[in-house]
Amino acid sequence: MSASEPAAAPAPTGPFALVVEDSMPLRRMLVKILSTLGLEAHEAGDGQAALTALEEKGPGRYSIILCDLMMPIMDGASFVQNAKTKYSSALPPILICSSRSDREAVQVVMKLQVAGYILKPFKTDTVVNKIRELLPDLGGKRG
Repeated sequence: MSASEPAAAPAPTGPFALVVEDSMPLRRMLVKILSTLGLEAHEAGDGQAALTALEEKGPGRYSIILCDLMMPIMDGASFVQNAKTKYSSALPPILICSSRSDREAVQVVMKLQVAGYILKPFKTDTVVNKIRELLPDLGGKRG
């Protein structure tokens, strides 16, 4: 490589997760949890940004999607419905992380037929255990 050639970008460490959460502190916390499991996270602050990420990178890029229900612009339920319509079986497991536990929210989540549902506020171990359950071949640190 000559001095005028740009250095190659570092290869992604992968596997990847998509974190769809409008709360920046919570999104950062989930990214940190995922990194301990060996997952590199892409972040989206709403469902529309998450759909854009899926379109740009392809749903096969991700091992798992963690998604909030209540977000501005496009909520989590609309994101999941749109993603399932567009990508069908190409989608990775989707884990809903929501503070809503009312009957209506539970019915919405059941209708979405996602891989899991975690109630906020959650403990790190709860998220780690659910992700390990959904991705049993995942590396990362054992706790």
